[in-house]
Amino acid sequence: PNVFVPLTRELVDEKIRLASRESPAGDTLKLAVLAALNIADEFFRERDEELRLTSTIASRAGEYHWPL
Repeated sequence: PNVFVPLTRELVDEKIRLASRESPAGDTLKLAVLAALNIADEFFRERDEELRLTSTIASRAGEYHWPL
């Protein structure tokens, strides 16, 4: 069984609940779109941070003088 499906469902449910707190009058479709946008935003922020850290590590590793 795919373990990501239940985890994804839980994440989406959580984001929809958070969106409904911020916009209690919002209909289901609007809340789902807001949740999707929030999930995408978090994904891209985390990806950018990972790329930044990977670049920093690679740069520092290149500066290190490895003993032979």
